[in-house]
Amino acid sequence: MNRLSTEKRADILHLLLEGMSLRGISRFMGVDVRTVMKLQVDAGDVCADHHDQVVNEISPRYVQVDEMWSFCYAKSRNRATARGVIDGAGSIYTWIGIDVDTKLIIAWTPGRRDRITGGRFMHDLASRLDDRVVLSSDGFATYPQIVDDAFDEDEVDYVQLHVAEGVEIPSGINNVYIERHNLTMRMSNRRLNRRTNAFSKKYRNHVASLALYFTYYNFCRVHSTIETTPAIEAGLDDTQRDLEWIVDMLDMETPPPNRPATYRTVRARRSRVLS
Repeated sequence: MNRLSTEKRADILHLLLEGMSLRGISRFMGVDVRTVMKLQVDAGDVCADHHDQVVNEISPRYVQVDEMWSFCYAKSRNRATARGVIDGAGSIYTWIGIDVDTKLIIAWTPGRRDRITGGRFMHDLASRLDDRVVLSSDGFATYPQIVDDAFDEDEVDYVQLHVAEGVEIPSGINNVYIERHNLTMRMSNRRLNRRTNAFSKKYRNHVASLALYFTYYNFCRVHSTIETTPAIEAGLDDTQRDLEWIVDMLDMETPPPNRPATYRTVRARRSRVLS
């Protein structure tokens, strides 16, 4: 099995994270488009595993949560008339929790905008926290119920924004950080653009692109506000990582060049299952 060099694979991942299309990367780097797709899926797999293993026992002061819309194969309104509809087609919401101080993405879960996916996300978020936290969300009606299910009373101070006029919101509680992050995420991942022909055609590829982005954001990308990576600020790492580090993790999970390749599927992690 031929394998691209570490530097070339890191360059491909960098172009993916800058929002370049798969076929554009294929032409620019001189590789088959299927090679680009497989690299993204395999890298996303190891990034999802790394997040589950490392991003734990976090002690944030204040966490904001939100759910961001995207779609796979066809938008929900077109699903009934689309040909060859696949499992997972339609709207996909990525539920995200961010530490306001360190900018760390603590938990993320793709799926539907419903109580089932929301509950899975909130339990995942709660399992990664190690101390009492202030938690805020928008006015989506499901939030109070899933917060109550995932947290004990002594574990969270929950504030729901935009519920009704006249409700007093504590000073400094808002959703500006998570909304700003959502913009960064859309700019970095072309699959998440609202009007695009680069939308995901397979749910597996969509989740892989999310996993790659979140690991890059947490461990590799210097945040302009804190002037370091969120992982360093949160005490999860002491070094700014690069994309060659992700490729090295990938090499540890895939067979050496003199053995047949085994194509792994994205495993059903505790927070990565479509409901």
